[in-house]
Amino acid sequence: MLRGGFDDLEMCKATLRQVAANLSGVMSIAETLNYICDHRASISRIGDGEFECIAGGSIPFQKRSPGLQRRLLEILGANPHNCLIGFQPYTASNLDLVTRFEEFTYADSCFAQIGRTLIEQTSSDRTYANAMISRTEAFQALGVDEIKRLWHGRDVVVVTGQGSAFDMDERLFGNARFAARIYGLSAHAFSQYDRLLTECLHFSDHHLFLISLGPTATVLAYDLSQRGYQALDIGHVPNCFHEFLGERESPERERKKKKRNRS
Repeated sequence: MLRGGFDDLEMCKATLRQVAANLSGVMSIAETLNYICDHRASISRIGDGEFECIAGGSIPFQKRSPGLQRRLLEILGANPHNCLIGFQPYTASNLDLVTRFEEFTYADSCFAQIGRTLIEQTSSDRTYANAMISRTEAFQALGVDEIKRLWHGRDVVVVTGQGSAFDMDERLFGNARFAARIYGLSAHAFSQYDRLLTECLHFSDHHLFLISLGPTATVLAYDLSQRGYQALDIGHVPNCFHEFLGERESPERERKKKKRNRS
């Protein structure tokens, strides 16, 4: 059975088509970057990990948390003027060819997981950010110099997990002024959420926050934006930069290798 509790193929396909229609306002990567730079906007990204948490599940680095689930649901339906809500573009274009549940793509499965919730909380009348802004696709589409515009000349506070591989590589971040680093837990970071938010609020609002902390980053970027800060849920951007240069594999491939090595 496809994630999302569907046992009727056509009902699942109809739900996915409505999800795609609701998310038809997802901007391109270039439009997202320009909007962030022009408006000093924040971004909270909602992807497969967040979908899992919204559905009440857990992911390898974030255990099930009703508090996190509640906050992600709030952000899913939010429409703040100064914080973009980002999704991976989804068109449901392959569904006419699907005749069995096993033929759904990974993206289909992810969006079906909370498909009914997405239909309730999103709208085709809204514009959404492109969540791929921090992924390798962004470097491929725009080039490194365009990505560097996000933090050009800014005093940057990095919020990431203890022992994180978030690398302030000069080739990528050399045009920013590094101010500080705030560490959360490397796993299950939401359990220390109040402490993280408090530490962030010690900085003045001219600082730019770059947050790489799984689903916790989605919530933290949103909450900081509502307090007058600019905060970017930036995910694996240093890793993706190195992947773009051919210096390392994708974050997903590296996680799989670590998992195999531990087993």
